[in-house]
Amino acid sequence: MKPIPFLVIITLAYCLSVTTANAIGDKEKGILIGVGSTILLNKVLTNDRNSQYYPHNPNGEFPPFRCNGDSVQCAYERGKWEREYEQWQKEKDKAYQCGRYGRCD
Repeated sequence: MKPIPFLVIITLAYCLSVTTANAIGDKEKGILIGVGSTILLNKVLTNDRNSQYYPHNPNGEFPPFRCNGDSVQCAYERGKWEREYEQWQKEKDKAYQCGRYGRCD
């Protein structure tokens, strides 16, 4: 679970359970729950698509293609992914040639 949504859940639970929170009415509690739920659902459903194109990849392999948009957006992202994959493959082959045969151009 990501830290920010977890923090929102803990904060909401705390705010609604402390004794001073009992001073607020049902309407205010509903607003707090609604705002917290909206923030949490937005974080979970959008999955931070725009902030990170590729997931963390610890073994160094090129990540597989993934797309969540419509067909036009996916076609664009697929083309971009294939171009980046080709470049990565060329760099990897060049590094192999350098290490194996000493051809380090």
